[in-house]
Amino acid sequence: MIIGIDFDNTIVGYTKLMSDIAVDSNLIPRYAESLTKREIRNLIRDMHDGESKWRQTQAIAYGERMGEAIMMSGADIFLKNLKKYKIPFYIVSHKSQYATADPNGVDLRKAALRWMDSHRFFDQENGLGVTREQVFFENSRTAKIERIKKLGITHFIDDLIETFEGKSFPASVVKILFGNADQSPVPDVTSFSNWSEIDAFLLDSLSFAGVADDDHKLKTAFCKLLTKDVMRLKRIHGGGNNRVYKIFCSNGDIYAGKQYLQPTREGLSRGEIEFNAFKFLKSHDVNEMPEPIAYDPASNIAIYEYIAGNPLDQSSINNSDIDHVVAFLGKLQKISVLPEALNLPRASAAAFAPVDAVVNIKKRYDSLVDCTKHLEDPTLLEDFLSTLFSPASAKTIEWVKQTCKSSGIAYDLAVNNSELTLSPSDVGFHNALRTADGGITYLDFEYFGWDDPAKMISDFLLHPGMSLNVKHKTRFVEKIMSSFPNPDKLAQRLQVMYPLSALQWALITLNEFIPANMLRRTFAVDIENVEGQRNAQLNKAMEMVTMALNGYHPVELSIIRN
Repeated sequence: MIIGIDFDNTIVGYTKLMSDIAVDSNLIPRYAESLTKREIRNLIRDMHDGESKWRQTQAIAYGERMGEAIMMSGADIFLKNLKKYKIPFYIVSHKSQYATADPNGVDLRKAALRWMDSHRFFDQENGLGVTREQVFFENSRTAKIERIKKLGITHFIDDLIETFEGKSFPASVVKILFGNADQSPVPDVTSFSNWSEIDAFLLDSLSFAGVADDDHKLKTAFCKLLTKDVMRLKRIHGGGNNRVYKIFCSNGDIYAGKQYLQPTREGLSRGEIEFNAFKFLKSHDVNEMPEPIAYDPASNIAIYEYIAGNPLDQSSINNSDIDHVVAFLGKLQKISVLPEALNLPRASAAAFAPVDAVVNIKKRYDSLVDCTKHLEDPTLLEDFLSTLFSPASAKTIEWVKQTCKSSGIAYDLAVNNSELTLSPSDVGFHNALRTADGGITYLDFEYFGWDDPAKMISDFLLHPGMSLNVKHKTRFVEKIMSSFPNPDKLAQRLQVMYPLSALQWALITLNEFIPANMLRRTFAVDIENVEGQRNAQLNKAMEMVTMALNGYHPVELSIIRN
């Protein structure tokens, strides 16, 4: 659950300030200063050249006298509650940099940020705990709506009904109109007159999203889904996109509960993908993952069999482990031919052709470039993107195009469906548990779906969450090739997909710089030192770029040339 909030006339109030400016400018009489903002606007607009006068009044209020604006009553309490319960949120405002009526005047965005700073928005310890990266100013209403979509916002609060009337406004977003208790003329819009009403509505109606680990609402949600009495929850290690709990029932039963946050990059439900993947695999005797018990799409929580085990020690990986993951992926390939498998989605960031990987790289690159506008200090990221990644990716992509041409590989045509496979997309020992009997259970299938095995193999070899040695990587390549039809063609595709995957991983490791992804990470693992985390990820990204440049002839792929 992700909350989006408008800024002007939603968080910050201008009624008193507009009245003062209008009185000072002799636009309205002193006795009219108790009028509402809308009444003041209508009064001024009815004058000669009224529209121009109103725009000038707005320019002053949003610019040079912004510091006199007040915070809407209850807005600070609502924001503190979002912080308290760890509910991700953004402030998204249609605010141009300069006023139309005063194009060379005060920078309106800087004025807004100064106002926020003076009201302790950015004070992490004693203030509201908002970060600069959670604040977005857009040049148009259309751009504002696109930002709402891009951030994966699920509930949006705005004082203007026009925002929700836009044809492009996503139907799935819960629409909350602020400052009007009357029934809205737009379907599916809920109206409230003040922040206390919105606070009660959201924090009571959101079944559990983002609440503290010990909150009774989460226990209640799991209890309802299990139809068993849940005695207590214990937060355990999960992935970077969700929270995982050990559920203790009063009858002694133990389960694993999972709380999902955002959809995938393609806008799909992580919980639905993973739960359905487990159900499908289990129904076809693939048992290397937990048993799916129950899933609630409304609450976005799921319950699975609890697997007692420990994360795999990377230094303890042996040949048997490599053979185990090869056998597991081989099972997925065998059931890929089943008719019911056709109903399953594409894997996240799937690449059915090299051009698909190039398009994914471009999208991720553009997202990172976009987020530099919202970072307090974008220098390191900008330097990486412009001086290292951009020339390296251009060189790599050109090599891929030339190799495709000389090898007869289709650069922009999808591989034949018969050569695709079902893929966990994020498979590896980083997402696995070793059980007491030495077995391996694979976790985190939120990106599961169809993909080219060349992409799947490249991702396994390059995944930054693992530290496999060359011997193990070479063994993996040697054994996995025989699991798929047309291994010679697969070997050719693997050579061009490998460096492209390295480029993708370089950008994926920088997800912490993207506000939506950083909120997801902190939701899942409570990252405190964001700056330190980002610096560490930059180092990994640099390593991946080096691997992309050296990836034309990687040692672990030498087996496919013999």
